[in-house]
Amino acid sequence: MKVTEQEIDAAISAYNGNVVREVGRKQINAMRAALEAAHRVRKQRKKEKRMLKEGQSAINEMREVIVKPAPKPSTGQFEAGKSYRTRDGRKVYLTKVDDRGPQSIRGAVPYHNFLQKWYANGRFRKGCETDLDLIALWTDQ
Repeated sequence: MKVTEQEIDAAISAYNGNVVREVGRKQINAMRAALEAAHRVRKQRKKEKRMLKEGQSAINEMREVIVKPAPKPSTGQFEAGKSYRTRDGRKVYLTKVDDRGPQSIRGAVPYHNFLQKWYANGRFRKGCETDLDLIALWTDQ
């Protein structure tokens, strides 16, 4: 049942006793229910706008937070006979560093039964970060 604004105004006036018209009680109740529903919708929209504003401000605050990026592999020189720290904090002892082939660094990782190989930039896998990337010279703490 679609109700026009004029009918709603007339119903309100009739309901308040200001104007007497030939509008049945059912129609007045239907118009009143439509008015209450419209009021609830307006109230809900205001609430949604307020929540959207609050959410947007929270997002802006999160954007301002500086997230410390993961350490990148060192591009410096690696030397055989020295120990280096991996991304996950393990100690790696380098046994051989040469310029033959793409994986030119070899070293021993604790709890591995064989020597591991790294690329010249310290990466364990080409094109992605892994826990075994060499990131810094080992320092005893």
